[in-house]
Amino acid sequence: MVEVVVAEGRDMARSLFKFSFEGAGMKVVATVGHCADVLGLVERERPDVLLLDFDLPGRGAVEVLRELRSAQAGTRTLVVAAGATEQTLTDVFAAGASGLMLKSCSTRELAASVRTVARGKAVVSAEFIPWLVERAGRAVRSCPGESDRGKMDSLTFQDRRVLVLLSEGLTNNEIALRLGVAPATAKTYVSRLLQRTEMSNRTKLALWAARLESAGALSA
Repeated sequence: MVEVVVAEGRDMARSLFKFSFEGAGMKVVATVGHCADVLGLVERERPDVLLLDFDLPGRGAVEVLRELRSAQAGTRTLVVAAGATEQTLTDVFAAGASGLMLKSCSTRELAASVRTVARGKAVVSAEFIPWLVERAGRAVRSCPGESDRGKMDSLTFQDRRVLVLLSEGLTNNEIALRLGVAPATAKTYVSRLLQRTEMSNRTKLALWAARLESAGALSA
């Protein structure tokens, strides 16, 4: 069972997160409402995941992340934010976060994100994908290497279409609408792409697609 510590400044939000996660089969071992109490609580409880409010009262979520990394607590952190900029994305991941989700996401999506982080994978809200894609496009302008070409050779026309849509930051439901297929089919397409490219998550898949597009190597 995934064990979670919830660090959120508002009492109502803490209660909602606890109710949602436990309803999804996880265990909330503790909750906290101030930055000063996070490190000690995490070291005592040793949860799988810390859900950390970016606006948690105190010295700031980024500083908490740095403390956790220095302490080598072993807990993965999923940051939640009411709103975020590209700098927010950069800061939280540089400080050691495993994910960043907007609070506007559904409780079901947030619970799924906690499970993803607990499995050792990174996760971000779909809204952040275009920023990541743009950064990849700015940073990488080189031609694809042998490894890239090998992966591309195994892709079908449909695979390439889905890659392009992923690079735009679309969710499975949005991909389904674009392609005129059922959401379950779109999910299957994405899963197949992850297997064929040997990518660990869809964020890495989208970044890879952006790099290929920036080099003019991907067309759908």
